[in-house]
Formats: sequence, C-alpha cells, structure tokens
Amino acid sequence: MRLVAKLSVLLAAASCLALAGALPASAATTHWRVTYRVPSRNDELEGVTAPGSRDAWAFVSRYSQDTFRSAFYLHWNGHVWSRRNVPHPAGFVPYAASSSSPTNVWIIGQTSAGFAVLVYNGSWHANPAPGDLSLTVLASNDAWVMSGPGCSFSGRAWACSTTTYHWNGTTWTPFTVPAYGLNLVGAGRHVWFVGADHVTSPGPPYETGRETLYRWSGRQWRKVAAPDGRIRGYIPAVASAAGKLWLLAKTVHTKEAHLDYWNGHRWSRHDGPPGFGPYPNGGLMSYDGRNGFWIGSYQWTGRRWVNTLPIGSTLYGMYDTVHIPGTASAWAIGEGGSGRFVMAAHGRLP
Repeated sequence: MRLVAKLSVLLAAASCLALAGALPASAATTHWRVTYRVPSRNDELEGVTAPGSRDAWAFVSRYSQDTFRSAFYLHWNGHVWSRRNVPHPAGFVPYAASSSSPTNVWIIGQTSAGFAVLVYNGSWHANPAPGDLSLTVLASNDAWVMSGPGCSFSGRAWACSTTTYHWNGTTWTPFTVPAYGLNLVGAGRHVWFVGADHVTSPGPPYETGRETLYRWSGRQWRKVAAPDGRIRGYIPAVASAAGKLWLLAKTVHTKEAHLDYWNGHRWSRHDGPPGFGPYPNGGLMSYDGRNGFWIGSYQWTGRRWVNTLPIGSTLYGMYDTVHIPGTASAWAIGEGGSGRFVMAAHGRLP
C-alpha cells in the first residue's frame, strides 16, 4: 500500500504545524522540523527504525503511475541523512523496518520468489523470510513475523488461524494461533499476539470478532484474558520491556476507538486520541521510553493525549513515528507542503 493511503487513514483530521523550513539538527525545539526531503513527488518514505540515539535507517519507494519501480535506503549518522548501499535480491520491495541495536537492523519485503529480510550486523545480507506482517525484532536471535490469517466459513462464523514465525538466530519456527491475527508486538522478553476469534467478518473493510490476546511463554502461545469483547477493525498495539501493553481498539457498540492499558497487573481504559476517527487502521504505535507511546502525531503521556501537529501549517500528517533511544525525541515520516515526503524530528536530537 502506498504511503498516501496510510496517511489518510492515520490522520483524517489533517491537522498540521507551521514550519518555515528545515532547522539545524542541533536546534532544540518541541516542534516537528524537517531533516530530509525526498528528491521527487514520485518518492515515498515508507519505513523508519531507530536502533540508537545517533543511528537510524529508513527506506524510500519510488513509484511511477502508482506502480513500484525501485527503492533506496537512508542512514542517519547523528548529523545528516544520506543514501547507503543496501544489497538486496532482485525485485525486492521493502515493507517495514525494525531493529534492536545498531548492529541488528532488519528490513523485510517481498520479491518475485517470496518474502525476504535484509539484516545489518556490521554489513548487509539477505535471508529468506516466511512472512512479512508485524515484523518484531528483539535481538539477533529473537525476531518474529506472521503470515496473513486463513479463514473458512463454518456456518455461523468464520474459523480462522494465523501462523507466526520465530527466528532463533538460525532458523524460522512456525507456531499457529487459532485466531485471526491483527498484530504482533514485543519488547524485551515480552511478546504479544493480538487477534480476534468467533469472527463474523474477516473483512474487508473491517474485521469483526471477539478480541483475543496471547502471550509468548518462551515455548508456546498462551491465551490470556483480553480487555474487550467484540471488536471491529485493526488494533494498533505496543509493548514495553517492563511488560506493559497498550491497545487502541474499537468495540462494535461504540463510535470511537479507546485505549486499553496493561500495567503488568491490571487493565485500565482511557479515551482514544481526539479527532483520530473511529477506525485506527494502519496505525503504528511506538513506545516513548517513558510512560506512553507515539501514534502518528499523537503522543500518549500516560495521562493525556498531546497532538504535536496543531492546525495551521505546511507539514501534513505523520506516519511511522518511532522513539529515539535514550531521548524524549522521535522520528516520523510526514508530507511537506511541496507534496514531497519528509523525515521529521520532534524534540532535541543528540
């Protein structure tokens, strides 16, 4: 899916922040500022990961008449974004990036022969991958992906299952979950599967079923009590290394999405981001290193929502917001007033 579509889903309100131009990377500000602009309107920033405070990777997809043509890769060295050569299989189309350290960076995508992952551990190399959904990288010997769910109609509802795959440093091992997979997230030693069972609609446009939650025990997926009943639509989620979990979900009987928070002992419920829209499809949540997370231009502080992109600007929308380790800052992909995609920073860069 092109980033334009993702942005329209994330930010239906189309709020924005006045931005006169790119500021020096050392400038201290609580506003978003542009640090990189793609060369042309045919180029779309579509993935970013920050393995270190002065280390980040991103990829740009180049399109012609809505058809993918090629990709190029960017690296942040603490001062500037620059192109880097990333060897990849012929026809590789990157989808997502994730990392656990500056020497463990992954970019997953697809080729004509199947899925593949590009891994950086001092140099880049390519490996086959069994799927491309919900790439979660926790360590060089601990990574997860999942395939799309498979469903069959049983007369009253859809019976669905999803295969997740764990990388142990050598091989991928499949583990099947009897549910429609919506998300898979992890941090530290905590890995969560978010899905739905008793599915009455597998989509499109919106999945409908009973919210289902599994937690990885180290050997198998174990079902745990979910905070909601029947839900509709995708569920953005994020975890912390301390075992906390946040879910942004919409139940079938409500008009707006709400936030469920697991503090390691109990669930609590909070309002969803104001003006976000009823269905948070495609939203990527990123733990902020403190008490909350980022999703687009919204930050949940643990107590309240902050929209960091108020009305009245030439910077439109935010997607793929990721926390910069060891700081209170974040990277995000956005769209500038020129119609070109940009990489923007929020807060002070180290």
